[in-house]
Amino acid sequence: MITILFSTYLNAQTGSLTSIAQTHIDYQQRGMMILGGWGLSNAIIGGYAMTKTSGEAKYFNQMNVGWGLVNAGIAALGYFSTKNTSEYSDIQTLLGDHHSIKNVLLFNGGLDVGYMLGGLYLMERSKNDNKNPLRLKGFGKSILLQGAFLFAFDLGSFAIHNSLTKELHQQVTFQSNGQGLGLLYQF
Repeated sequence: MITILFSTYLNAQTGSLTSIAQTHIDYQQRGMMILGGWGLSNAIIGGYAMTKTSGEAKYFNQMNVGWGLVNAGIAALGYFSTKNTSEYSDIQTLLGDHHSIKNVLLFNGGLDVGYMLGGLYLMERSKNDNKNPLRLKGFGKSILLQGAFLFAFDLGSFAIHNSLTKELHQQVTFQSNGQGLGLLYQF
């Protein structure tokens, strides 16, 4: 009978795990600061411009205010909910969180494509609308812009997180001592 033992061996150099965990946290917080800055900029500039424009431009700015407030709120929640390094006592927890973040970013990238398509749809629909074509076109342009930014943001964030995940995976190796299989994390 063959028995496979799965276990984790962490070397005593926990400083390296702490360092990698801190990089992981820094990436999350910087991303939320960028998203928050984008959101606040849209809310402030759009709010001001809304009072100075009319027609399509007013609707464009109005939609930017809404998106800006939502993005700023999401960024604030994301920033303040990041874990601290003491919550990453082992490589499995860090890798699990890291993979979860990457999955969320990829899912959001798909949503972003949907936003852009929705914006294009509204712009196209404005050509045949008799009630308020300027509102549809202004909203459509704003949604297209917001979707494009978020798409670039999510894919850029994914690439940054993915580079750290590769570094984490390089630290994990499987070894066999003839009696079982173990997971070794090397610093």
